[in-house]
Amino acid sequence: MRGIFDKDIESRLTHFNALLSANYSWEQMTQIFSQISDSRARSHADSGTYLSQHLSIANFVTAGIHSVSLSLFNLKHFEPTASSNDQSENVFPQDWLSESLRPIPDFILLQLFCQLSNLSTSLVHMVEIGQDSSARVLLRAIEELFQIILIISADKNDFKRYSIKGSNSDSEIMHKYFSTKKRQTKLAAIEKRLGFEENQIEERAGFRTALHKNFSGSVHSSPISSVVGSMVWSFDKDLGHIGLVGGCNKLSRSTLGHFIASSDLFLEMFIQILEKINKFKFPEDRTKLWNNTKATSLILRSLLEAEKKAQQSRTPESP
Repeated sequence: MRGIFDKDIESRLTHFNALLSANYSWEQMTQIFSQISDSRARSHADSGTYLSQHLSIANFVTAGIHSVSLSLFNLKHFEPTASSNDQSENVFPQDWLSESLRPIPDFILLQLFCQLSNLSTSLVHMVEIGQDSSARVLLRAIEELFQIILIISADKNDFKRYSIKGSNSDSEIMHKYFSTKKRQTKLAAIEKRLGFEENQIEERAGFRTALHKNFSGSVHSSPISSVVGSMVWSFDKDLGHIGLVGGCNKLSRSTLGHFIASSDLFLEMFIQILEKINKFKFPEDRTKLWNNTKATSLILRSLLEAEKKAQQSRTPESP
């Protein structure tokens, strides 16, 4: 078993026990850590039973997001050069933001997708080891990052505001240009520009608002989130118990479901921004990783539509 204690901690434990006339034993701490490790292992096993389908799709989505990171991770794109010879697969021209070629927009995009890939992987891992509340905090961060990537990819001025350091601090930039309300307004304008119907724009805005409201409580430790989040809820009965070290949780179906649905909207819109606004052409070579991202979006949409039809067929019609 991997432990958390080394000889330095052990010697300090002995020292402070003597100093405080305490009986803080090495064995007790090892047993506590062992219980935590055992709980993680049980949760991981149970998640394979109760959350298999959700985790499978979430992992598939994460791989699709990671494909963008890998597609961007090509160092020749980041060598400042005025030549366009090596920029055939770039999302943006190197001088799109500045004639000085600093910053290079594809490198900024790579950094954001790297963060997105890591957050998505962490969310799935948190669910697997029974830490649903932590996964919800991550989902809130992922959704905000989804929105920022879409906004700056569609608008050069917003890309500059986000990536080029000026006199304003990061918090001032986020408040002035990328607050929750401003993001909603900008995303609606981009959706209209892409040709979405008014009802689709309203539906998407409603989804984003609901996700922000439901999962912000986990970030800010609202009373209801703290109470509900401290519990592990049964898959078989409407019962919960205090989860001192977490546990496989029925609420994780909702967490993963929202992650999957949000990823679906993000990937669809990101691809449209690339193709319709930035005139990016996906490589004809189907082995290129860029095409994994497009395939992920199409397959994910078909999975969600099939699930929606299945749910409708299971719901009895009103008389």
